[in-house]
Amino acid sequence: MRKTGITGEVIKMYENAGLDVNTIYAKSQLLLCSYRRICWSVQNDAYYLMDESCHYGEDYTAALAYLMEFAPDVQREKFEYRIQNLMESEHWIQLIDLAIERVRTFYKRGDLYAELLSKNYLTGVVYRVDEIIESLGLERSVYYNRRQEAVLLFGYALWAIVIPREKVNARTESGG
Repeated sequence: MRKTGITGEVIKMYENAGLDVNTIYAKSQLLLCSYRRICWSVQNDAYYLMDESCHYGEDYTAALAYLMEFAPDVQREKFEYRIQNLMESEHWIQLIDLAIERVRTFYKRGDLYAELLSKNYLTGVVYRVDEIIESLGLERSVYYNRRQEAVLLFGYALWAIVIPREKVNARTESGG
């Protein structure tokens, strides 16, 4: 990675936080590339749970109580697994959204970086590179540089700001 301009600034931020820029960049890419699939999975799990509640009655709370207390163990385990996956996925989605909002507040081109991340990785619509370039009014080479900077900023926001803050909040809420 080049170490000039914004990229150089962000790499310094990584170094100051004690984070390895290449590792976090790779993790960020993987997470962002998985975002649409995770959202789709959460949506499908939510629909499944609503279908299950209809199967057991109109009252969703009563259906949940029934499944948790009276359903056969196999069905209960399947339901608990889906709930757990749904909750974990929703939490990751919330963390990603918080990191995107941090990127948006970056003092240089924050809105552009957030928009690049959104159009490349987050929206339900899959945009072609040419569509993104045109909609943002960028040259092709500038687009690739800004996208790399956006992923770097996202990784920093998530692993240096959002996750540590969430850990502190979780400890505070649990009394530890």
